[in-house]
Amino acid sequence: MSCRSIVIALPLIACSATAAPIDEPTADANEQATPDSSSAACSGKSAQPVNATWRVDGRDVEVHVPASYDPTLRAPIVLNIHGLSSSGADQAELTHMIESSNAHGFIAVHPNGTGSPRGWNGGDCCNPAAASNVDDAAFIAKVIDEVEATLCADADRIYAIGMSNGAFLANRLACELADRIAAIGAVSGVLGIDACTPSRPVPVFHVHGTSDFVVPFGGGGVNGNISVEDSIAGWATRNHCTAAPVTTHDEGDA
Repeated sequence: MSCRSIVIALPLIACSATAAPIDEPTADANEQATPDSSSAACSGKSAQPVNATWRVDGRDVEVHVPASYDPTLRAPIVLNIHGLSSSGADQAELTHMIESSNAHGFIAVHPNGTGSPRGWNGGDCCNPAAASNVDDAAFIAKVIDEVEATLCADADRIYAIGMSNGAFLANRLACELADRIAAIGAVSGVLGIDACTPSRPVPVFHVHGTSDFVVPFGGGGVNGNISVEDSIAGWATRNHCTAAPVTTHDEGDA
């Protein structure tokens, strides 16, 4: 992705009045509580190593548990999804997610895709996982199941973020796992599937370079992706957003 010009789109906080409120992680996310039963204290959860590699459905999943983790208090989960030909470990380093996990008290989870080059089935894209129609949404659901079974996790605060091919999957998860994913963040990747009927409005945060030649801002490219604006407009429609978009220009660093 070329970063000569960066567009950050954030008009898509779930606009429907029926959407459940989403708590933002704070400096001590373990103290955050949501109104329903998922905020109840955990029991029978043992303390875990700070860093561990789990094996889920035949794949390695890198899990970081912050030092502040309390096995009786429910912590948010952030699923950080790598791009094409990358890995969970590379994504953790690229995004400094371990440092953020330690600072804000969430469980950082870095899954790995399949194939060579390693990637995800996010729909329209460019890799063996998509060509083989790998069910990566089902895999991510199994990862969430494993985290919830092992750690004291808050089922209401599970977030998925992704880079490039990983952002395509994050968009797909918002469509197919809306009952489990509270919100998504997508960097340099758009919605790549035709049918998207989430069970609830899903907040979306999108970051994209206007000079991106791999996933072009205006759409097209080698994979024929939809444009960033069309991807965002689709989410605005699904989330029942009716207010006019607000555009802000910043000439400094993004």
